[in-house]
Amino acid sequence: MRKLWCLVKVDFRAMLAALNFGRSKKGRAGGIGTLVLLAVLPLYISGVYSFLLGSWMSENGALGFLMPVMALLGVAMSLMFTMFGASGIVYGGRDMDLMLSLPVPAFSVMLAKLLALYLENLVFCGLWLIPTGAALGVYGGVSFGFILSMALAVLFTPFLPALLGALIGWLVAFAEGRLRRKALVASLLYLLLFGALIAGSMQINKLAALMLQNASNLQHVLNTWLLPMGLLQSALAGSFPALLGYLAVCLVPFLAVAWLLSLRYKAILTGLSSRAMGKAYRLSRLGASGQFAALYKKELSRFFGTPIYLFNTGIGFIMLLGAGIYAVFARRTILEFAAQMGGVQQALPVGLLAVAFLVGMGDITCVSISLEGRQLWVLKEAPIPAGRLFRAKVAMSLTVAWPSILVGLGCIAFAVQLPLGQAAAALALCLAFSLLVAVAGLCVNLLLPKLDGTNDTLVVKQSASAFCGIFGGMGLVGLGALCWVLFGGALGFSAFCAVLAVVVLVFSAGLWYVLNTWGARRFSAL
Repeated sequence: MRKLWCLVKVDFRAMLAALNFGRSKKGRAGGIGTLVLLAVLPLYISGVYSFLLGSWMSENGALGFLMPVMALLGVAMSLMFTMFGASGIVYGGRDMDLMLSLPVPAFSVMLAKLLALYLENLVFCGLWLIPTGAALGVYGGVSFGFILSMALAVLFTPFLPALLGALIGWLVAFAEGRLRRKALVASLLYLLLFGALIAGSMQINKLAALMLQNASNLQHVLNTWLLPMGLLQSALAGSFPALLGYLAVCLVPFLAVAWLLSLRYKAILTGLSSRAMGKAYRLSRLGASGQFAALYKKELSRFFGTPIYLFNTGIGFIMLLGAGIYAVFARRTILEFAAQMGGVQQALPVGLLAVAFLVGMGDITCVSISLEGRQLWVLKEAPIPAGRLFRAKVAMSLTVAWPSILVGLGCIAFAVQLPLGQAAAALALCLAFSLLVAVAGLCVNLLLPKLDGTNDTLVVKQSASAFCGIFGGMGLVGLGALCWVLFGGALGFSAFCAVLAVVVLVFSAGLWYVLNTWGARRFSAL
């Protein structure tokens, strides 16, 4: 037990160190602030939804279904945030050979890795349930048994997304260790699993309709297919056996999976570190290209060859493409929803806000310097100007962003029959915004590099630059929404988009100047 506790502390400290904004006291304070902000996010979102649903369910006599619905939604969202990094957390790291050579059972190492995954889910899923419990207490009353059950639910529910994430990580690692094209296989698996998760999350919306139409059928689903949620519902209603059953359903499978995965831990790590034999080399003519082309191809190869990089920084563009395709086939449903808001023109700012939000999530460059890692010296010693390297990284980001925006936004505009002038103005704004995000992300990564990450997962998911890049893009979207509230009514949609696009381009040019002056000096000092 002492060895396990030491391993858990090492993994937990590594996760906290990844969020630090440097080694100074200010840097550690910034890391704590980041963690606090990550904790506030689920509390705020869950609080809004829990009290709105709680009020509605209380009026309709269905308050007992609030916790199962919100817990299911919390598990799905937590899994969505952690599934792409589960494989790297469990099977990644440069010190795995050293860890397994120590006099520590493989089960202890695996359990420590899974507990680190549990702690990551606890920050979101566990805190997600607290406002739901508060809403239940406000509308349904509070007792000692309810408080005890609620506290245990907050601690044990995150085992469910951690368990599912561990299984997804094992599936990806197993496939990567057995097949030749590891990156392609992992990317396809992540894409299929993400699509299945999105489809399953959309089914949660049908639970409210089922609750009104036939509450007995919903209760039957909770007692069979969604048994953990049914046990949680009964536990909060005062059933002690149901509480014990829920704790067992959360914890026992988690420990069992940790033991089963530990049996093949070394074999999977060996498969991941192996390399397939290449074809026999034949002397032939070699092609030549310029410095920019070589750097650009290198960036593209890294992006599409690193699944954790692709899906964590490019998930917004994947969702934008999916939304565009969905809009074409669900045109009638979208038009009916827009009619409820007063028509397409009234819903237009909200739709543009959603598209810009997805574009802001796609900050690919915010970790591109950090991913160079210990090979950064190769680029620094090469006779390559820093500005040329920066152009290659920004160009790669725009290569991913601009086609996604053109296709996604174009399909949405076609589905809602948006006038050509408004569609062009919205497109210009989104393209300009993606340029600003790419340049700003590179500046952030130069300011907050993470060059000592033990694996790509730590850099992409848990570094300070990744956090600032992605959430900074969302903050820019919020600033744009504020500008619409202040000036949108006076300018109109098309003029507002055109003016804001010009402003965004001006800011992008200013940041590009900063990047080529301060950024070049900062890059040389790394």
